[in-house]
Amino acid sequence: MVKSLPDLREAPREWFLLADLQGNELLEVSELAAGLAAVLPLSSETIRTKLETGWPEISWPVSFEEFLQEHGPAHWAAQQLASLSSQEKNQLEPSNLRDN
Repeated sequence: MVKSLPDLREAPREWFLLADLQGNELLEVSELAAGLAAVLPLSSETIRTKLETGWPEISWPVSFEEFLQEHGPAHWAAQQLASLSSQEKNQLEPSNLRDN
């Protein structure tokens, strides 16, 4: 059975557990990068680099608590998703649509 990823902003625990392919309630950097690449328009390689360089204080694998820490990976991903939602909304507003 295939499950879709829940919205990271609305159900972070469920998202984390689905991204946890090993089922040990810890995410390896590769698992987190793959999960985030499924919801962000970035490659898993780009996300992996961001994860490894953006949070040098995190030792992998990461726990749910570390994932959710203020200014941590979940916070960054939620900001990216909010930015995408805002951009998509702006593109669909009538003032931004042109007649062909």
